[in-house]
Amino acid sequence: MRCRLSMSVCTVLVSSLALVGCHEVLAPGASNLRPITFMQLLANWRLYQVRLDGTGPDSLPLPGVTGDLVYPAESRDGRFLAFYQEVGNGNLVVLHADSTVPRVVYQTFNPYIEQLAWSPNDSALVVALVWNAPQNGGGLQVVRVADGSVTNIASNLREPTWSPDGRTILAAAGGQPLLGPRSNGLYRVTPPDTTAHLVFAGDSLEARFPAWSPDGSRVAFALGPYGRDLIYTMRPDGSDLRQVTSSGGSQTVTDLKPVWAPDGSRLAFQRYQEVCSAGACSMRFDIYVVNLDGSGLRNLTSQTVWGGAAPTW
Repeated sequence: MRCRLSMSVCTVLVSSLALVGCHEVLAPGASNLRPITFMQLLANWRLYQVRLDGTGPDSLPLPGVTGDLVYPAESRDGRFLAFYQEVGNGNLVVLHADSTVPRVVYQTFNPYIEQLAWSPNDSALVVALVWNAPQNGGGLQVVRVADGSVTNIASNLREPTWSPDGRTILAAAGGQPLLGPRSNGLYRVTPPDTTAHLVFAGDSLEARFPAWSPDGSRVAFALGPYGRDLIYTMRPDGSDLRQVTSSGGSQTVTDLKPVWAPDGSRLAFQRYQEVCSAGACSMRFDIYVVNLDGSGLRNLTSQTVWGGAAPTW
């Protein structure tokens, strides 16, 4: 089984229930936001949803859909959910919000897909290939939903996000250890031009998983030494860096994969940390939400056996 969680070791993590944190008083209308979709490992990787008020998680009903279902990506308007189905040679799948019958958009014949992101008009997906993929040097491809046609965008980039105006794709490069020839940082590509321009230099830190805010004014991303990333936001030009999450002094906290609430009011993200209960400690992944100023931090999957990873909202 290939590691899907951006850690140095791929481990099946089963622990006792995590400690329950304090409940936040939700802002008016916040409980009406659509659920957060994420992937969870039980017998297989499957897709689940949890609401901001903590109800759920509930398995996404996909009768007859077999194999591991990974890397969910919800369109900005919430009409479509894309994911990668690991069965046979692999399928890129799209599900309409009102249906339980997904449609295979592209039979990838490519076991190296690691992330998906929608174009703002729902017409295409930008697909990231892992850094050591033989195709396109671990770069980005755009897949048209209507016909499954594929266009190579840029090599040696990963973890893409599409700007709300559809003009720009931000993606990450580097990592710890350095993966590929590009230096650590976030890069801008404006198709059809395939030139990658450095927007934010990570230098000795890894900058990963950029996510554009719904209004296009800010970008959330993970930044830090390998294995100790935290969530930050910045302007799209790389200025005005603001820290959102903190480790609380722990050396075991890693925050990755931030995604914006549809109204831009807060972020969800994946946290990897040590959790102790009844004298026993273990590492686990969970889905958290936080306000943009760092307040209101809550664990939405603390009551599940495994937790959750790779949120999309």
